[in-house]
Amino acid sequence: MKYLIAIFFSLFLYFSMPGQNIGIGTTTPDASAMLDVVATNRGMLIPRLTTTQRTGISPAANGLLVFDADTKSFWFYNGLSAMWVEILSGSVKTIADADGDTKIQVEESANEDIIRFDLGGAEKMILRKNASGQERLEMGLNTAVGKDALSANVGGTDNSAFGNGALFTNTAGAKNTALGAFALNKNTTGNENTAIGYYALNKNTTGTFNTAVGDSALYTNTTGSQNTAVGNWALQYNTTGWDNTSVGLNSMVSNTSGNYNAAFGSWSLISNTIGSWNSAFGNNALYSNTSGNQNTATGNRALNKNSTGTDNTASGMNAMFNNTTGNYNTGLGSLCLWSNSTASYNTAVGNNAMYSMTVGTQNTSVGGGSLRSTTNGNNNTSVGFEAAVNGNHAQSTFIGSNINISTNITNVSALGYGIQNAQCTNHNQILLGNTAIGQIRAQVSSITAYSDARFKTNVSEDVKGLDFITRLKPVTYNENPEVLHQIWGTPDSVLSKIDHTGIKSQRFIGFLAQDVEQAAKDSGFEFPGVDVPQNDKEVYALRYVDFIMPMVKSIQEQQALILQLQIENRELKLNAAKFEKEIELIKSYMAKSN
Repeated sequence: MKYLIAIFFSLFLYFSMPGQNIGIGTTTPDASAMLDVVATNRGMLIPRLTTTQRTGISPAANGLLVFDADTKSFWFYNGLSAMWVEILSGSVKTIADADGDTKIQVEESANEDIIRFDLGGAEKMILRKNASGQERLEMGLNTAVGKDALSANVGGTDNSAFGNGALFTNTAGAKNTALGAFALNKNTTGNENTAIGYYALNKNTTGTFNTAVGDSALYTNTTGSQNTAVGNWALQYNTTGWDNTSVGLNSMVSNTSGNYNAAFGSWSLISNTIGSWNSAFGNNALYSNTSGNQNTATGNRALNKNSTGTDNTASGMNAMFNNTTGNYNTGLGSLCLWSNSTASYNTAVGNNAMYSMTVGTQNTSVGGGSLRSTTNGNNNTSVGFEAAVNGNHAQSTFIGSNINISTNITNVSALGYGIQNAQCTNHNQILLGNTAIGQIRAQVSSITAYSDARFKTNVSEDVKGLDFITRLKPVTYNENPEVLHQIWGTPDSVLSKIDHTGIKSQRFIGFLAQDVEQAAKDSGFEFPGVDVPQNDKEVYALRYVDFIMPMVKSIQEQQALILQLQIENRELKLNAAKFEKEIELIKSYMAKSN
């Protein structure tokens, strides 16, 4: 016994000597090994434990090695991950937690590598990579990647959640896709929603068929369905609105319950809250709309300030920019109806058409710059490039480009190119053609005028006849309209576009207005057929139809003179016959006397 004690003591001293390595079955142990066991017909046994015994070791040292008799495999403790790692000689390797119900198993083969992830004793996810390098992630009927993603799901299927808190509250919702932290975070039973972006569709609970792409897109939506939002904060505050489409940064961000709206462009329909059936295409289009319905804005900042206006259509950059509450307006062209705020029932087509209109209603303007300066006129119609470009008119019709009537007029109709301001001398006129017109041709030869005695007042038979007519001086002449335009001050840019070649060579017949004016004065007749200029920018004008009445009066006066002469002639003849009879009587008497 004392010899055994001496041997163990010697071994103890030997093993305890620092820097010494030990050899069993060899006298020259390998220098790299602290213990070198050499044998040809025996092995080395390490502790053999059951799984319960192995997992019951606490604390376990990092690198501790045991043989598990239950799994019939070696295990070592990885202190860095606080897990037991199984060591197998085959193609399967397993890492498990202390109680063994959570583990990772790696399977390797020539055709495919597989990593299986088990949680709570059940397989939750499989990652596969085949020999061609193709990878596939399988997670049963749902896919969740990220902290708390799909963590409350019970019966929902075919959901995909990627990101922290994605589909966090989902219980029974199906066919949802959430990509981004807190995307579809509050969804419970909503189905077939797609949310891509941080906080996209965050508060959706039961809404269905929604698509949100962008940071906080459709963030506040709860029960609204069939909405599409693409862009950061698009439709951010929508709660119950449905069938809305919003594409662009901040587009329709304020919409809460408006329906059937479409917004394409950054900040388009950004202020809309409850307005419905609106369409906005362009940056800032329908920017200020809150509750207006059935508006269509196409173009950068079109209908930008519209708030409650309804049934407006604006197409073009800044078209109807300042409209706020005006209704039933149509503006097609950049800057058309720019100033309109509250006016309604206006139609403007063309760049800058009706640009200055603010409160005027029921106007129609077709042509770039047409009715550009009219602000509060009503019931005007203007067709042509810069037709009625100046002036503030009402109840007037302008057809023809470059019509320039700057004086504010009412109930005037102008037809023709380049009709100038001086051609219109008052309200209630019809202007036909410019100064190049040589004829007015029509199937009929007269104009029918209303002439019922029941609406005529202050009737007086004071028309001059022969005294006026006989003083007139009919003449033939040629015209040089360019002198007219010099008097009117017509810009050369307009005058150069009117061809007066034909009119200059044409021979006319008529009167000189100054002669007519003088004839009227000399006869004491207030003749209404001559327009006398009121300033040096106006010219004389004649209404030839007004000569008919003095001519009729002249004929009447002539007929009266003829009748008087006929009566006087008849009396002369009667007197002559009587005189001849008396002479005959005298002759007879004298003959008897002889």
